[in-house]
Amino acid sequence: MSDLALSDSGERKTASEFHDDYMMHGVEYQSFVCPFCFIGLVAKAIYIDGPQGISPHFSCFPKKPHINGCDGYPLIDGKTVKESKVSNKIKIGKDEFSFPEKLVSRSKPSQNKFIDDFSRLVENNDPEKVKERRDKAGRELGSAKYTSSIIRSFASSKKAIISLVYKYAKEEGLADGDRRTLLKESLSKAPIELDGYKTNYQVAFQGTKYFSKYKKIWNGSGVVKIKGNFIYILSYQHTEYSENDHRHELNFYVAVRIPGDLEASPAYHKTIVERLVKAREKELAVKWHSYGMAKLVLDKDSVLLGVDNLDHVFIEKI
Repeated sequence: MSDLALSDSGERKTASEFHDDYMMHGVEYQSFVCPFCFIGLVAKAIYIDGPQGISPHFSCFPKKPHINGCDGYPLIDGKTVKESKVSNKIKIGKDEFSFPEKLVSRSKPSQNKFIDDFSRLVENNDPEKVKERRDKAGRELGSAKYTSSIIRSFASSKKAIISLVYKYAKEEGLADGDRRTLLKESLSKAPIELDGYKTNYQVAFQGTKYFSKYKKIWNGSGVVKIKGNFIYILSYQHTEYSENDHRHELNFYVAVRIPGDLEASPAYHKTIVERLVKAREKELAVKWHSYGMAKLVLDKDSVLLGVDNLDHVFIEKI
């Protein structure tokens, strides 16, 4: 198992980056090699559309391991990062679950290069050159993390963790209170980094019932309205806001900006807009997740979560 690979387009990326390429743009590469010793690799949990129980990664082909002192991982201070502590795994009963732990920005994959003969890379390949490449990767990348640019990956992972907790609680006959405690503990053990802020899955997510002045991965359900270049989602649930000993119930809106050139947008972005337009046409409710900072608007009559980056929106299937 390893995190890094070189694709047939000549791009060296982490497995989670290749997964985002697939989710965002529908890009599926034909072959991969180790970026250090150049043996062939198999993509695992990368071309999956939905919640994942393991991190995206690469494996060697059967009976064809890494060569020349390589294990598929970068070196930091002369030591392989394979031995570093894995932080993106939690165990619930007998089940282990891996989750993305950092929200990042991704650029569109470049496919203007193509390597049709990986064997050329192996020429003059020796242990010293392999070590140099691993050292360089360690300095540049450090220990690769399971990251994602898409809020959907985080929302799906939280849902999967909740499902595992309910499964375990049912198997063990836990009381409701004990199940709630286990769920809170499990989500609190799952670290997440948002725009440099390190927290956990328990704190990072927020429903629309209460107002927060911090950036959150908000979630809710509601009706869709379209006005000009914006799609609005009005939450069914009002938001409680207190000020000067007065309690207010405010409308919560998500405002999604429609890209100027939707046809040229990533496949994931087009899917988001299509689902919202379909919901409006059929007068259906949508379940949504979106990342950002909510603000009080209209003389504190409403709460608005403005979204310009469609990577930060997830609309469940209608």
